[in-house]
Amino acid sequence: MATSTTEASSFDLKIVGEVAAGMAAVPTSDFMNSIDLGLPIDDVKGKKDMSMSNVLVLYGSRSNMPKSVVEEQKKRKQQSSIPILSEDEALEHCSQLVVLPVQKKHACLALVPYQDESLHAQKWMRIEETKTRGKYVFNGRNQTLRLAPPRITNKGMDQFVPPDEHEVREGFAVLRKYFALTDEVVNDLKHMIDTKKLVPYQRVSPMKIITVMVSNFGQSEMILNFACNARARGLDTSSVLVFATDKETLDLADSLGLAAYYNEKLFGHIPNRAAGAYGDKIFAALMTLKILSVHIVSHLGYDLLFQDADTIWFQDPLRDYFANKEIWDSEYDVIFQDDGARGLRFAPYFANSGFYFMRNNVRTRAYADALLFSMTHILSTRSHQQVLIAVLSEHVSLFGLRVKVVSRDSNDLPCGFHWHQRPEFIRSIFSGDVHPIVFHMSWTRNKENKVKFFQQMGEWYVNDQCIGKNTQEVNVGNRTKSNFAVHFVQACCSLKPKFKCHYRDKPSVHDCSDSPPIDSGGKSFWAGRTKKTNVASTKTSTKRKLMRVAKKA
Repeated sequence: MATSTTEASSFDLKIVGEVAAGMAAVPTSDFMNSIDLGLPIDDVKGKKDMSMSNVLVLYGSRSNMPKSVVEEQKKRKQQSSIPILSEDEALEHCSQLVVLPVQKKHACLALVPYQDESLHAQKWMRIEETKTRGKYVFNGRNQTLRLAPPRITNKGMDQFVPPDEHEVREGFAVLRKYFALTDEVVNDLKHMIDTKKLVPYQRVSPMKIITVMVSNFGQSEMILNFACNARARGLDTSSVLVFATDKETLDLADSLGLAAYYNEKLFGHIPNRAAGAYGDKIFAALMTLKILSVHIVSHLGYDLLFQDADTIWFQDPLRDYFANKEIWDSEYDVIFQDDGARGLRFAPYFANSGFYFMRNNVRTRAYADALLFSMTHILSTRSHQQVLIAVLSEHVSLFGLRVKVVSRDSNDLPCGFHWHQRPEFIRSIFSGDVHPIVFHMSWTRNKENKVKFFQQMGEWYVNDQCIGKNTQEVNVGNRTKSNFAVHFVQACCSLKPKFKCHYRDKPSVHDCSDSPPIDSGGKSFWAGRTKKTNVASTKTSTKRKLMRVAKKA
């Protein structure tokens, strides 16, 4: 890339020499293509193109600077302009590079001369703490800057409050129980693997992967749909391990042919009802089990894929994606689905804590340990995701944990963000123009809506007689132990999707224009489209699915 120069004020070494010996700019797109921070980079259609913005590079000494910048300083005694260079030229002499993503509109950035470097940033704001927990008020510009928590919203609410005494006691109680039972749980899981009840996926040595899921009976329909959906597609679920919080879920998973583990002493405190909404007490209790399950599998020595129960597989995420060296090599320690949300609370990674792949190594085991010891923070924030991202950022800096978040603009790992915010993308799934690996029905208030959305999506494979029922309540005909599982699956799993219309303003594989909206004033997903187009797109989608299955076979 040719070097060009923009007009700027002089870079006087007499003034700034203690923090920088020179500077250059690199087009942001060029920089991010070469230096992969693991952050999801958004498609900027309709906004200022990333190629029109620049990364500012400051050099600590002349030995780090590009030859062109050194020569200009020698010629003019100081740097009179900021050259725009390619990433290769700008960083050619940099043996170290410290990167700080910033949002221009909110911050002043101070580089402080100091006797050594710090890889942590401090945030100072003109605020004052109130007596209300996590509440701050903003002062005028004439007030003193104070050290502030980094996640304070524009309304003065701290989104990451320290746990109170009750939350500390509650978190410590879970940890005490877990540590007392760790050896028992480890031995139980090893026995399941030794007896082939659980078969970790292995494509190439030494990679062995366990797919981890967590569920109580309140989420049983999601487990049912996952298993029935995978069965209809002929996908192998022998690597799946369901951590069940109650006997009903254990029996259900066993009857579906999924390996399941239940320890009443460890999981008995978790309610068996579905969470009423994101962040409520039942939701938070299930989040603690997400932490425990990942920690124990990590310390068993296995790579793992963690996924929420409201996930379906279009393709095998292990064979066709994470274990496929043509797509992913061993460069990354943890690979996350992009949550889709943007904002301070989940910055900077915006990772979805309900679907991620984690290799087993010393860095990821340390990460799993740190998440475990953050149990009290999960209870105080009512968010597994928020704590997971905060600890993630810390371990990137502390241990060099190598993280990748697959952008929401990728076709590979769509989720509820796409369902609610990107109807055209969902249409491209229905038409067969894109072929995702999985779909995660996140961004959805409760289980009832998840069921309805999967039905409209044409991805619901559970027969009505099994919804909300335990294995004893389902009429399977023959209940002999030797063939009960076979009859249970036949009774509960449909080989064809059970489509049903609910809301016209949410995506649907068939026309639901006559249904009411779920959102006030919601526009029909099928507005301007005919039923004839609908049928054609469905046929095309079905044909392409069959072609892909035949090709793999």
